Amino acid sequence: MHIFQPPGTTLRYKIDGYWHYGILVHSGYVIHNSKLHGRVIKESYWDFAAGKNVEPYHCISSVNLELACQRAHQYLGMAYSLFTKNCEHFVRIAHGLIPESPQIQKAVIATAAGTVACATSNRAVQLTALCTGLAAALAPEGSSPIAVGFWGAVTGFSIHLATV
Repeated sequence: MHIFQPPGTTLRYKIDGYWHYGILVHSGYVIHNSKLHGRVIKESYWDFAAGKNVEPYHCISSVNLELACQRAHQYLGMAYSLFTKNCEHFVRIAHGLIPESPQIQKAVIATAAGTVACATSNRAVQLTALCTGLAAALAPEGSSPIAVGFWGAVTGFSIHLATV
């Protein structure tokens, strides 16, 4: 139970292979962008947790947690969109960070890279695509899957050049 974290703390729990995020606000409430409700909502910690193992997530945070709470309240009612306004985008916006979703980035890069690798017979392209997708999919938490995927591409192409 992490209801005793300071207001403004990012909370998360795992559901169906991905993380769902929210921001703990005052009086034991959490604000999050709910796919189920189709918008940013405020509900009790217990309703947010829904029996899941909730943990604080300090990789998405800011110096001013009170300001994050204020921003979270400003976004109540904002519509949900998987690719542009999901729960991860929302908590980042509330903390004054770039609204991005590394979870979505990983999935898109890995899928695109796999598609490219399967669609071509060019060994250099296959190796580069596979290394890109693998690197992005395995990018450590808190890192950019795009940047890690780029270095995967460089590595894959370098391996190709070394074997030619």
